[in-house]
Amino acid sequence: MSPAPTRRDTWLSQPHHDGSGRYVSNLAPRLGDRVDVLVRVPLEAEVDGVHVRTAPDGEATFTAAKKVRTTASDDWWRASLTCHNPVTNYRFLLTGGPTKYAWLNGAGVHQRDVPDAGDFRLVAHDSPPPDWALGSVVYQIFPDRFARSKAADKHETPDWAIPADWSDPVDISPKGVAHQLYGGDLDGITEHLDHLESLGVDVVYMTPFFPARSNHRYDAS
Repeated sequence: MSPAPTRRDTWLSQPHHDGSGRYVSNLAPRLGDRVDVLVRVPLEAEVDGVHVRTAPDGEATFTAAKKVRTTASDDWWRASLTCHNPVTNYRFLLTGGPTKYAWLNGAGVHQRDVPDAGDFRLVAHDSPPPDWALGSVVYQIFPDRFARSKAADKHETPDWAIPADWSDPVDISPKGVAHQLYGGDLDGITEHLDHLESLGVDVVYMTPFFPARSNHRYDAS
């Protein structure tokens, strides 16, 4: 029998940060607000310093984090960031230990320099988001692929479309991707609102449904 994995062998030995209230002090900041971000670092990592990298004006800026708590298994570090821009990208630079340095971003821990694409983000605006949006379950719908209504067969097929039966496989050719049409429609969505409600959905977010010459309708005319 294999021995049980230790913390060093599992994700518990990895530094961790996420966008929840446990790690971010203000989930809906406004421009100019200061927000505390925390990172949990296992003692096994032997990290002796943490900095948070941002780039408010395009140039890298490093904010030193302070160790604010130590448990039997982890150190907790905290830094305060200012929301200068509507979107503030940030990642953690961890120094010390056997690797000397490592980056922590939304994609994980890296022992090499990384681009901004995987950074954590603070999103700030002049006005806070509406109350109904906080905690809502949002369901995105691509109308053509969601459901055909009872009257869908009566709709004329556009001249640009490649008609498809509902059970046909998706055509991934360059032409088929944008022009294969399954016939899902708005009435098909309304006829299935009870199903969405049973899933706990609060908000429906639809991709474009305006007149266009594609199934995705991002080329709306």
